[in-house]
Amino acid sequence: MTTSLKFERCVGLVIKCNLRLNKDMGACCERTSQEPQSIVKVKMPLHVRYQVYHSNPVFLLDVREKSSIKIQVVRSEEVRESAAIAIFPVLYLFGGVLQDKVTNKAWKGNINGSKAELVEMKEMKTGRANPVLVLGEDFDAIFIIGGYDEKNAFIRQCEKYEVESDQWSQLPSLRQRSVLSAIALNQKLYAFDSIQNTGNYSILDLSKTNTDWRLITISIPMEGKLHSYGLSMQNDSTIALIFGGRDAETKKISAQAYVMDIETGSAARAEDCDLPVSVDFCDRWVKCGLKWFSVSRTDGKIYSPSSSIDNWV
Repeated sequence: MTTSLKFERCVGLVIKCNLRLNKDMGACCERTSQEPQSIVKVKMPLHVRYQVYHSNPVFLLDVREKSSIKIQVVRSEEVRESAAIAIFPVLYLFGGVLQDKVTNKAWKGNINGSKAELVEMKEMKTGRANPVLVLGEDFDAIFIIGGYDEKNAFIRQCEKYEVESDQWSQLPSLRQRSVLSAIALNQKLYAFDSIQNTGNYSILDLSKTNTDWRLITISIPMEGKLHSYGLSMQNDSTIALIFGGRDAETKKISAQAYVMDIETGSAARAEDCDLPVSVDFCDRWVKCGLKWFSVSRTDGKIYSPSSSIDNWV
């Protein structure tokens, strides 16, 4: 099984990507990005998961400026294990643990320098701690996926928050047992768990009503169970580059890379795309402009393929 992958730097964060998966894998495709588009100036969280026992601070990452901002959060109650996301300059917080019970409360407020004073907004339908948050493609919605209760049991319920109308709506519940990260792409939600050669992830088609999550079985040539891995892709492609991560059982950190069609689960090793060093990544991936980035858990560095596939930045 062979792969050919090439990344070329373009204007801003738009990157042209040509990738072919050979026919032995059941998928053969070539995708090239559109002409560069204007990039909405949005700063996304560096960590959307708080420190375990404290709700401060929140770190916002500006990929274009290659800098982060430490934000002190001010709210009327002491809540831990919330999840945060920003549509700059507004910071949103969802759920968490309040007085030893998960809460369905949500907060928002403007970021003013290094401080954000938050007020309560309409509550979620389901209380949860540490949900996965996904920003809609047009920055008009925030999707709340999964989370945990007081006993650390996974919550399958999902919700959608409409930013302009300030309204909540229920989404179909997940079919998989846990979620590490998720992305919104081409009017679909993709919810990923640990990856292994017989693992699963889910797809929800947002363009259809009365639909359910579609469970996809991954066919990936690997050993062990990959956790905390990185992902990079573009909005005009269904091909993801998956790299690094930690084996959930042996705790060994990897530098290996794979390419995967997220519509089918077909994947192949991509030796030419391996990281220069082994890296363990944050569970939540960062989106800025049209591209996804991955943040190292150990040193906070951002990883994304550069103009040369053996030159990571």
